[in-house]
Amino acid sequence: MILTPEESALVVRADWLYLKHRIMEKAISLLGQVQEAVGQLPQWNHVPGGVPALALGAKIAKGERYKDLPYAILDYPRLFSRDDIFALRTMFWWGHDFTATLHLAGHSLLRHRPALRLAQSRLAASGAQLYLPEDPWQHEMGEGIYQPLEACSAAAWEGALEQDFLKLAKPFALQDWEGVVPAIRAFYEAVLDTMQV
Repeated sequence: MILTPEESALVVRADWLYLKHRIMEKAISLLGQVQEAVGQLPQWNHVPGGVPALALGAKIAKGERYKDLPYAILDYPRLFSRDDIFALRTMFWWGHDFTATLHLAGHSLLRHRPALRLAQSRLAASGAQLYLPEDPWQHEMGEGIYQPLEACSAAAWEGALEQDFLKLAKPFALQDWEGVVPAIRAFYEAVLDTMQV
């Protein structure tokens, strides 16, 4: 277990760890701003009583090892049960990106399927990408995992809507930190518009 020269240079320094902790605190704060922005979306006004009950229970989780890198996730709104999933999941993943994801399954997918069926071009215009794998709990963007919706055929879109779950996502560069909250809000607003929430 001998340290490499690079590891030896880091083990005697603490400053980079303090920087990492500050960045993670700022990422969590940023996710709190996303929560506030999503809660103010005008689409929730179409629901009797304002923001639906499922939107009141936001959850921010963080960890050190999603594929060996630190991350923070906001689920808001969030509804996860055996027969229903409706979630907007926003993720900060160190070294990669921010992602904004719509995740539907069960009753929520059935409820929104007719509107989504007609919305492929509008969703594609928002920059949405379609999740391809069978495991709904993978969060990495990339070729073979997500496909730009504009590149999906109508038949592929129809097939995706008939699956057990649907995930649509859009990545945002970490370098766009200062503008990411309004950009994520705009993406969620566009997606929810197509669903006629």
